[in-house]
Amino acid sequence: MATRESRSGPGWGRWFPAIGLVVALAGCTNWVKPGATEAMRDRQMAACQAGAFQHAPAVPVVVMTDPGGYRPPQRYCWKDKDERVCRTSPGYYQEPRYGTQDANSGARDAFFEDCMFRAGWTKE
Repeated sequence: MATRESRSGPGWGRWFPAIGLVVALAGCTNWVKPGATEAMRDRQMAACQAGAFQHAPAVPVVVMTDPGGYRPPQRYCWKDKDERVCRTSPGYYQEPRYGTQDANSGARDAFFEDCMFRAGWTKE
């Protein structure tokens, strides 16, 4: 079985999907209001989302997701029969990576929450 030895830790680029998942899951909120039905909640959420997008429309901006840079050599080792075999891959330059984010997402989320609270809904 092969093992991998590395002189450097994982780059930030590897962590962005995991961070995004945590942030997305944190947004899973159950809104409740005494005496209200699920359909009433869905209508209110749709109205608040529509208002939020009117107040703060999507504004995609380009952001750097991984600064790139020099990646040092890595040493890979495995056992072949009764002998440990190691190979070292050369270091290389990794170009920066870019993606997009919505510059208004925070304002839109705040508007949506305010709208729901003003309509009498609370987070559970």
